[in-house]
Amino acid sequence: SDGWYIYKIAYPGHDDDVESILQFMTDHSGGTDCSAVNLGCEGFKITCNYDMKQIHYVVAPALVSTISEVDGMGTNGWIEKAMEGYGDMSSFDAFMHDKIQLFVEDPIAKGKELEGAGHSIMRRSSLVTEENVDGVEVKHTVGHSMVAISGKIWDFVGIIDNPSDAATEGFEPWSDEECSIAHEIRSSDFVKMREYTQSNKESLLIAIHVATSSLSNKGIEQITGILKGMTSAKETIITSKHCDVSVLHYYNEWEELTGGVGGDQIYLKHVVNHHYQTSETTQLSIGDYEDYIYKVHEKYLSSEDGDITHRWRGWDHFLDQHVGVMYAGPSLISQYESAESNVDYTLAPSPAPPPALPDDSVEEYTTESNEDTQDTQESHVPIKEEEEKELLSIPDDQVGIDDIAVWAEELHTKCLEMGKEVNEVLLNEQLLVGKRFILSDGDHYYTGFQ
Repeated sequence: SDGWYIYKIAYPGHDDDVESILQFMTDHSGGTDCSAVNLGCEGFKITCNYDMKQIHYVVAPALVSTISEVDGMGTNGWIEKAMEGYGDMSSFDAFMHDKIQLFVEDPIAKGKELEGAGHSIMRRSSLVTEENVDGVEVKHTVGHSMVAISGKIWDFVGIIDNPSDAATEGFEPWSDEECSIAHEIRSSDFVKMREYTQSNKESLLIAIHVATSSLSNKGIEQITGILKGMTSAKETIITSKHCDVSVLHYYNEWEELTGGVGGDQIYLKHVVNHHYQTSETTQLSIGDYEDYIYKVHEKYLSSEDGDITHRWRGWDHFLDQHVGVMYAGPSLISQYESAESNVDYTLAPSPAPPPALPDDSVEEYTTESNEDTQDTQESHVPIKEEEEKELLSIPDDQVGIDDIAVWAEELHTKCLEMGKEVNEVLLNEQLLVGKRFILSDGDHYYTGFQ
């Protein structure tokens, strides 16, 4: 494939939560190199690294995010409503599908650690299947210890060796109504992940979940279409009578190189829960949230003069809620020069999920695209030469060291070409975009979908 991979997830944080977010991420998230970067105007980016991935919260009181000055919402209002809906984490809420999953060494210990720090915890369990050396499938119990941080759920998952411990420690199985198929971990390489977490005492980012009202709405079709049609994402649709889940991921040579432990894949899941579309506590729905965000984008990202190329100069705080997808160049790690490809970047929309099944069975199928291809709310085209060389630091037994400078130059050229392709696709789709150039790593396209 052509070298795209997920490298980060970012969320807007509440104006009052800088210290609490930083303390949680530093002390409990299992991240490294955590810091609060001063953005000016009382704004901060709270960030940690998770192996080779990043998680950010952006707290920026000066950034606009409301439809009107008197609606009482914006990013702060929606975060407050989400936290109100989560309550003491004793019952499931529609907005709990907005979450990230991190693999940890011991989910039981992580839950106790979080409770000891004063956090309310929800515990659930699922199963993951491993095929052992004899080809026999073995099911393992997975524990989920979940906490709400500034409006989003952090789901710390890991293997519980003794299934009876799961019940003893209060890890109830996910119910069908909670969309159990969405919460299951999908990595086939969890053994290596477990070895990593045991030896490094760090967490690994393995999945990003997004609650949505429908897989067939315009925004989701555009997201999946662009991700598959431009950036080589793979999509699998999982359906049951209770929910529909679109699972997007990358699998290519650059994903293996930069994906951390054993080329682990990060899954991006859009989840439609037919039972939980409205918070019982706040009576706000996922659809309400989607509509509000898009109206904010329309207000602040549309150009006043009507020139479509000018609209990319705007910004609103909801753009800080994004998944980062980086372009790392074509598959240059092979020992031969890749053939020039004529890629068709026509959108490859996802098929509508089939009707809900009449029983509790689950159906899973893979969708096709014009090219094996992904992008998300932030596309990232890096062009800095030093970083290109770092990315291309392949072991000598795979490539000749003398080839790296040549490939770095080719990567630079390819990145510029890909930047033109990204511009063309986003303009043709008439999407609302905040485009920014960052000196250290090139163009960023923050895209708002309806």
